[in-house]
Amino acid sequence: MLPLVPAYVSYVAGDSLHAVRLRPDSRARISAMVLSAFLVAGFSTVFIALGLAFGFGWTPCIGPALGAILTVSAAQSSVSGGVALLAAYALGLGVPFLLSAFFTGELIGRLKALRSLGRMLQIAAGAIMITMGLAMVTGRLTTFGFWLLETFPALGRIG
Repeated sequence: MLPLVPAYVSYVAGDSLHAVRLRPDSRARISAMVLSAFLVAGFSTVFIALGLAFGFGWTPCIGPALGAILTVSAAQSSVSGGVALLAAYALGLGVPFLLSAFFTGELIGRLKALRSLGRMLQIAAGAIMITMGLAMVTGRLTTFGFWLLETFPALGRIG
């Protein structure tokens, strides 16, 4: 999701990232921050109010974590405990938007360095998406997951 955040900030700020880079004044930065804060407040409100229903739209990105949070929320003794968990999760989703809005100028410079690797990264990401899609369609996702853990044991220590 993080590579899409600058595009959202650009859209919310009402300006292209190129224009923001040419005009990195504090007024533009504050405008991007305020508009991004409204975006975060909007999706957080809907996310907290609708929980699982809103998460279906973002399932490829947040499915496993959302599933765990909704399971723990359902086991809470009070509704407020579940709401607090969903609010914390919504905040975790919103922080990259706010940070990207604040550091848009600096972020563009860093993304420029990745541009030379762009084609290779797109091909690798496409291959991974196709592999995951095939694993899901054929019912081999669990087998694929175990193969990944056996082949790359460091993945088991992430998270």
